[in-house]
Amino acid sequence: MDRNISRKSFLWLCAASALSACTRRHDFSILDIDAETRYPPLGKIELINDLNFHSFVTGGGPQSVIFIHGANINLRDWVFANSKIRQTQYKSIYVDRPGFGYSERPNSSWSAVKQAEHIRKFTQLNNINEPILVGHSWGSLVALEWILAHPDEVKGFVSVAGVNSSFGKITEVMSEIGIFNIAVEIYSRNLAKNVSSGSIERFAKRVFSPQKVPEKYLEFVGPDLSRRQKTILANNEDLKQTASTLANLEKRYSEIQVPVEVIHGKKDWLLDHKLHGQAFADELPLSNLTLLDGVGHMAHHASPNAVNKAIKRIID
Repeated sequence: MDRNISRKSFLWLCAASALSACTRRHDFSILDIDAETRYPPLGKIELINDLNFHSFVTGGGPQSVIFIHGANINLRDWVFANSKIRQTQYKSIYVDRPGFGYSERPNSSWSAVKQAEHIRKFTQLNNINEPILVGHSWGSLVALEWILAHPDEVKGFVSVAGVNSSFGKITEVMSEIGIFNIAVEIYSRNLAKNVSSGSIERFAKRVFSPQKVPEKYLEFVGPDLSRRQKTILANNEDLKQTASTLANLEKRYSEIQVPVEVIHGKKDWLLDHKLHGQAFADELPLSNLTLLDGVGHMAHHASPNAVNKAIKRIID
């Protein structure tokens, strides 16, 4: 896959820039109380650095595994995916990243590094030692920042359809001058605006493609939690920093000395498996690559057993 963004995509983003200049901003978010009444917390809320932090724990065993969700979602996504696994030999700890679900994020900037440190503080306060980190999509960035900053504290890492490689220099330049910021704002606004006409269902269908959206997935995962203004702003902030975060991270992949399991679907339309799976694994000293035939971006739902087996390999 070409690491440079396509000319077509570049022209589209330029058009988005022009469009935003003459498009009035609207707020199509949902009230917090409406979303939170329908989808209450699954687990425990505690104060971490004076901010509410939400976690949910299942299973048992001496090994702790922390599941970090991707963009525009919350810990319920991982809980739903892992519900298909009947028995594990480890403790599953699901966390809401700051700004998502029921974990708070103030208006100050929250980099992937800061999010990693916040979750790390949670583990320290709860005596969770040497966890295995499992990150899906954008959650991979948080796990990678944690591993590189504190390698002796982590037993291993499982990247599931992770955002692991940059898309080329032009992407970084476009990010620096704000074109990506504009595109993210427009996309988020349109998604929220068109909920009544099925935008959430269409979004889920595309994300899961070529697999079908699992039955009762949207009922469980709580899409309204992602429609709150504070979560929309948090998600936008994350997406806007993706290019710069990756540019810094991938320079240091050779330093990672913990075992890393890389799982990626060959039909992932969002993150190409050759770039974010194969090329990423090739940069790591201790990696094992699992490519899934016919599987798209939501690989943890399509093949939860592949994730479970990867975790067990690290434990063993």
